[in-house]
Amino acid sequence: MMTLLPVAARVAKPWKNGGGSTSDILVMPENAGLDDFDWRLSIATIGGIGPFSEFKGVDRSLSLLENAGPEPLCLLVDEVRFQLDSQNPSLRFSGEARVRTEAGGEPHVVLNVMSRRDCFTHLLSTVRISGSQQIELDDAIHILLAQQGECRIVNTGQTIRPYDAVLVQQESSIHLETGAEASLLLIAIKPA
Repeated sequence: MMTLLPVAARVAKPWKNGGGSTSDILVMPENAGLDDFDWRLSIATIGGIGPFSEFKGVDRSLSLLENAGPEPLCLLVDEVRFQLDSQNPSLRFSGEARVRTEAGGEPHVVLNVMSRRDCFTHLLSTVRISGSQQIELDDAIHILLAQQGECRIVNTGQTIRPYDAVLVQQESSIHLETGAEASLLLIAIKPA
């Protein structure tokens, strides 16, 4: 089963700490809040210097989707500096870590994946296609997020554009086609 999760259906809301904004792609269980979700995917806009919210018992992954300016996204995670850019777009860290943006400047758009570690685990990977590609899937719940370019899902005939997502359940593969290059993020979520 494949369910389209279009970007146009999302509503932006403030971060838990008020330091940015986010729009949920998918939260499980449905209608769960920030303190009782099992897993959560959202797109966040980071616009300045400041701390991230703490999420005890949660594993997090960030992937840079868009840089509004020339500066990379610089994060301090427990006082260790990380730079997210086109060469190193993703970072995984504990929800208990002390995380803050190090430099301001133009806004950065990121995919935020969170899973409650005693219930679920997640894996984030990048898929780049040109032409046609079939992706074999395991028994995890998968979410495919279009990052750049337009892509047709042959299985359903649907077209996804940047920031549209597709929830894929109980499918052994997904067949993608694009007339030009496309970049997508594939998130796999499994019970812990």
